[in-house]
Amino acid sequence: MDINMPLKDGFEVVSELRDSDDLYFKTLPVIAYTASIMFDEAENILESGFTSYLSKPVNVNILINEIKKHSLVSVK
Repeated sequence: MDINMPLKDGFEVVSELRDSDDLYFKTLPVIAYTASIMFDEAENILESGFTSYLSKPVNVNILINEIKKHSLVSVK
């Protein structure tokens, strides 16, 4: 999920997911996607409820590996 979206940023969306009464949304893996990662920003992303993060431009192989790491289903 891009952390800088119009209308609602990724931090707001992941906060709503984690605050949900539904266990599915509380535990749903959410990978942050951002243009720049500085140490304090990365720390804030993880503390905000994201599962992990990737920086732009994304490398498809890294994205697939990240999805595999947090997935219960097989990803080719």
